[in-house]
Amino acid sequence: TPVTLCIVCISAALIIAVLALIISFFTFLVNLQAKAADIVVYIDTDPDVPDMLCLYVSNTGQSTARHIKFTFNKPLPVRAHDIFPDNKRTTNPDIKFLDKGFLIEGLTHLAPLKTRKIYLGGYATLCQYFQLENLKCHISYTTKSPIKLWFDSHTTDYFELSIEDWARDHISDNSHLKKINDTLKN
Repeated sequence: TPVTLCIVCISAALIIAVLALIISFFTFLVNLQAKAADIVVYIDTDPDVPDMLCLYVSNTGQSTARHIKFTFNKPLPVRAHDIFPDNKRTTNPDIKFLDKGFLIEGLTHLAPLKTRKIYLGGYATLCQYFQLENLKCHISYTTKSPIKLWFDSHTTDYFELSIEDWARDHISDNSHLKKINDTLKN
């Protein structure tokens, strides 16, 4: 009958409308999560000092991370420069360790797409210090919810960083120093 057909059509339209609302809500939540802060810790060279390894802390997300705390498995060396007796790279026995700063005390916030760095040192000295043990970093931070009624989210992450990853890179030998020395001789 036409009345039954009309009821079926209205019921189908209501079901489709409810499904569309549910899908829209989940899409909204996924977009919010994609914009959340994301703290990444990594080791890389400094563009201005290519023989120096640095520890970088970067917020790759689109919102501010707050109350960032770091925990490392070993004390962090600071500016542990390699030494070059007779133009050969060797380890420096005089290593200083980080005792203050943002990696020890934490950060109150890190804005989106911003990076902080600290100079760790040269490859040979860092290899001697870590002795095949990876640097491990546990990090925790809070992301403020964009919805006022929503709770702030607390995030933890874990990074394992290896100095050995740089074993075949230019910083692991003294070719850069040799080039400078050859240029000066000429």
